[in-house]
Parts: sequence; structure tokens; C-alpha cells
Amino acid sequence: MSEFRARWLRRLRHELLSLALVAAVPVSLAIVFPYEAVGFRATGPGPRRAAPCAFVSLSAAEERAALAAARTAWQVDAKGVRGLRTDLSSGDLPPAPTRPVISVRRVRATGPAVASYLPNALPPTAAASRPAAIPPEAAPVPVPPPAFSREELLRID
Repeated sequence: MSEFRARWLRRLRHELLSLALVAAVPVSLAIVFPYEAVGFRATGPGPRRAAPCAFVSLSAAEERAALAAARTAWQVDAKGVRGLRTDLSSGDLPPAPTRPVISVRRVRATGPAVASYLPNALPPTAAASRPAAIPPEAAPVPVPPPAFSREELLRID
């Protein structure tokens, strides 16, 4: 009985695994699907809010003052422009010459060494040994007669 139960549980486990794999695709689509799109209803217009900006009427003197303030913000004086540039020619040279951080020893090569190379299709160790001579066959061995003859096997009584 326990063998039947073990076989049945194995079959059930296999079926549940198959069901889980098949159900994974629809479940993943259901998780990703936006449910707000199913019962969508457009909302009505909300309450009116006050505008964040307004039209302003300026007098002639106020308009001139605003334009003057805007124009002076765009202008840059010569001192400010000079501060934007860097003059590299006016600096002093360093007092001591620079020296390398590490010492580098250079060795000149005399040239590549030429090695002799003879291409070979197979290495000598992979070669087969010389074939051995096969001795000639002796006199044919007599074949013993079958235990039952063909006629005897084919006979139906």
C-alpha cells in the first residue's frame, strides 16, 4: 500500500508543478494589468481655482525702471570679465626642475632570437607502429554437423 501511496503522491506533485507552471503566465498578466482601466469613468470638471499670475499695468516711470534693472543685469563690467579669464603667462616658473617620481631603467633588446621550427603534421609519438605480419591460415577447421537437420526442424507433425 505504501508503494501505491508514494506513486500517487509523486503523480500528484508532478500534476501540481505542471499546473503551477501553466498558471504562472495568467497570474503574472493579472498582476501587471492596470485594473483602473476596467471601470474607468471620466471625472467632471473640478472647482475653479484662482490663476497664479495676473496682468499688471505699469506707469511709464515704473516701466523705465524695470527695463533699466533688466538691462543692467545683462551687462558685465571689464573687471568681471577679467576675473573670468586666466592669464597663464604672468605666473613664475617653479624654482627647481621637476624630476621623475621613479627611476626607469631602459634595456635595449638586440633583436628577436630566431628559433628553428620544422612544421610536422603529427608529432612522432602519435605515429603507429609497423604492422605485424599475419601468418597464413592453417587448414580450415571442420564445421561440426548441426544437432538437428533443417528438414527435421521444418517438419510439422
